Formats: sequence, structure tokens, C-alpha cells
Amino acid sequence: MDRIFVVGDIHGCYDELLELIDKIAFDEHDLLISVGDIVDRGNKSLEVYHFFRDLPNAEIIMGNHERKHLNGVLSYAQEIVKLQFKNEYPEFIDWLKDKKYYFEIDDVIIVHAALEHDKKLEDQMIAFCAAQLQEKSICRLN
Repeated sequence: MDRIFVVGDIHGCYDELLELIDKIAFDEHDLLISVGDIVDRGNKSLEVYHFFRDLPNAEIIMGNHERKHLNGVLSYAQEIVKLQFKNEYPEFIDWLKDKKYYFEIDDVIIVHAALEHDKKLEDQMIAFCAAQLQEKSICRLN
């Protein structure tokens, strides 16, 4: 990879994502890393999902919004996304199942949130406390 770009919390803002990709002149020799939260809030979550699903030089880290969908903890924003995705929603859920909570490059560990700096990565536990207090789950990183 020639260049590595890290972007976070896209939240369904597809047009803005494309504008960013255009401004940085992103190409097939670059790597795009999303730190999660690619869906919810914006009105083009499906398009953002398609973009990352179909981009071979991209890595997506699990964010708390993806985790809500995976756990079936659906508040208003998640219910809207489920409606937008229609019959693609089960495919989206399957796609999320293999997403990691971190990505390593050289001397950098990229996470969405809650990295415990004083513990070995393989020993860490991440506590995800979503905006909705009813969803609290602890997940192994790997």
C-alpha cells in the first residue's frame, strides 16, 4: 500500500465520504481503514455499506453502532437502517460478524474506542456501552 487513510464515524454520510475520497485522490494502491460507525444517522447507510463491502483495499473495525445491529439492540436509528436495507439487512448482519475490534499496522493499533493501554492486546476486554444504556456487552478483541 502506498498510503493509509483512517476515517471514523461516517454514520451513513455517503456523499461526504465520496467527497473525502475524491479530495485525497484515493486509489487502488491505498488502504482505507474505517474505525466503525459506518451506519445510522445519515440517510445513505446502505450506500456506505456497499462502498466498504465492495472495496478490496479497505478494513472496517467494529464500532458500537455496528455492534447494536449485530446484537439486535435496535433503537430508532437502527430501525430506520433496517428499513433502508430491506432484504439486504441479513447479509449486512452476516458481513458484520467477521469484523474485528482493532486493526494493526506497523507501530499503530487502530480501534473504535476503549483500548486499555496498559494491557497486552491479546488479553484485552472491551466494554461497549452504547448510547442506549440497555446495551452493555463485553467482547474479546480477537
